[in-house]
Amino acid sequence: MSGGPIAMYRDLWMSGMIVGVADAVSTELVPGKSCLVASIDEVWTTPLDMQMKELGRTQYRKRRFDVEDDQILSAVDKAKESFQKRNLGLTTDDNGRKARLQKVSSLAAEALL
Repeated sequence: MSGGPIAMYRDLWMSGMIVGVADAVSTELVPGKSCLVASIDEVWTTPLDMQMKELGRTQYRKRRFDVEDDQILSAVDKAKESFQKRNLGLTTDDNGRKARLQKVSSLAAEALL
């Protein structure tokens, strides 16, 4: 079986890694550089920090639930944007219908929060 992006995303998903993390890193990684993205449970960060410093490496930490929260907020923002685009497409000659749809859209956006 050949690899490729689909296999990579499946492997990330099966391991419990959040795919959005890999996407975020891939957009920030400059050509010629490499990285390791890992989901690690750490009780004490000092040993790893010291080892990375000795090697001249850079590390970034973000709590898993913060990453998940960011992804949820991003999905909510996209949903709100979609509702706004739908409202812009309504004609102004049917103000009653437009008002009802705006109310439904705002209620739906609030429900997502």
